[in-house]
Formats: sequence, C-alpha cells, structure tokens
Amino acid sequence: MANRFGKGVAAYVGCPIRKFKRFEDGQEDSPHARELLRVAKNLASFLIDEPLIRSEAPSGVEVVLNRQGTSHIVHFLKHYAASSSLHDSADAGPVLSDVAIWLNQKRIGHVNRVIRVPDAAQMGLVTDGEWVRVAAPQLRFHEMVMLCAE
Repeated sequence: MANRFGKGVAAYVGCPIRKFKRFEDGQEDSPHARELLRVAKNLASFLIDEPLIRSEAPSGVEVVLNRQGTSHIVHFLKHYAASSSLHDSADAGPVLSDVAIWLNQKRIGHVNRVIRVPDAAQMGLVTDGEWVRVAAPQLRFHEMVMLCAE
C-alpha cells in the first residue's frame, strides 16, 4: 500500500526486510532474504520517479548527503577500520582511492563547483547529462565534499 503525504510517499510492507542468517550450509544470506531485498528494490523504484544517487562506493562505505542552503555536503565514511585501530594513526587500515558517487542534478539543482572540505581545494567537475560525479580522492575514515550551486 502506498500513501502520499505532502511531497513524500510512504509504503507499508507486511514483512520484515532484513538479512536472515543461515549457518547450516555456510551461506550467509538465505534465498528468502535475497527475495525480500529484491522486493524492497522494486518497491523503491516504484515509489521514486527520479533517483537521487548512483553509487560506485564499495560495501563498507557509507555516503551521507546534507543540504546547507543552496549547497550540498557529501560525507564519505569508511567502516572497514577495526575498533582497536580507530584512533591509531599508524594503523588506519586500507586507504580507498577515488570512491565515487553520481548525484542527480534534477533533484539537487545545478552544480557549478565541487570543493573538497576542509582545505577548499577545487575538484574537477565531471558530468554525464543530468548527473554530476563526486569522489573522495583518498578515503581513510571520513571525507567531505561540497557541491556549490552559485
């Protein structure tokens, strides 16, 4: 069932959408869990007319998008680091290079500049039609990139 409220849409599903563990045969995901995830993906594509993001980020990388006025901040967070080495700069785990996402300019507005935060270094503006590419050049723990629509 889909309900509209304001500019948003909510869907109510009568089953949990989560991963189910199967340990008896060594598989992590059960076939049931894969089917539920497929239902969730189909439901999301049914509810969303224009997707916001296309991601090239590997698993273990979280991407958060925040709007600040006419600008947007993209946070790249790497969750690979073990808790024992989280604050040890000598062993920060693997550094990921060029972790990228594509953002839909129809949803966020036209982007004129891409800036790496906090050093304000200009980054190249790469577009593909209505999509703009945003990348974390060197992702150790957390990187921020600002998209400006000046």
